[in-house]
Amino acid sequence: MTAQGLMNPERYASYFKFAVVRNPWERLLSEYRYIRNTPDHIRHFRVAPLSFEEFCVFQARRKDAHQHLCVRDRHSDCGLDFIGRFETLIEDVNAVCNRLNIKVRALPHLNQSRADDYVDVYDDGLQRFVAEAWRRDIEMFGYRFENDGANSDSALSTTFAARPCTIDGVR
Repeated sequence: MTAQGLMNPERYASYFKFAVVRNPWERLLSEYRYIRNTPDHIRHFRVAPLSFEEFCVFQARRKDAHQHLCVRDRHSDCGLDFIGRFETLIEDVNAVCNRLNIKVRALPHLNQSRADDYVDVYDDGLQRFVAEAWRRDIEMFGYRFENDGANSDSALSTTFAARPCTIDGVR
């Protein structure tokens, strides 16, 4: 059951709800490396023997690996007031803190991964597989391969107005 299902509608509507999304290609590589390098991670023994390509196929089948599903409410609308980006995390955390009148503090950089550019890890086939498997995330959040993480015309993290999550013209 979700928070929305547990609260009365007025109370739920009064909360400021937000999430942070990340470029699917970069997120997959980061998660793969993190799980493989963290023996006490719940999925370590399942993921450790997998190649990166096998991991991507494994993740494609997991509902919670698809960010567009995580930002929807029980009516399949965007149930959030703000969607930030990992690629602009500091600015977006500052915006959320300002909106909530919380003192802004420096974010620690935990779980740092190698500085390899994710585009160097993907071959053409795996890049296309991720593009298709995460098509809805890519379309909804304006991501593309081999860039700074987001299309320049995206305004996801610049407004607090709730927006319906529309994909392919369907809410």
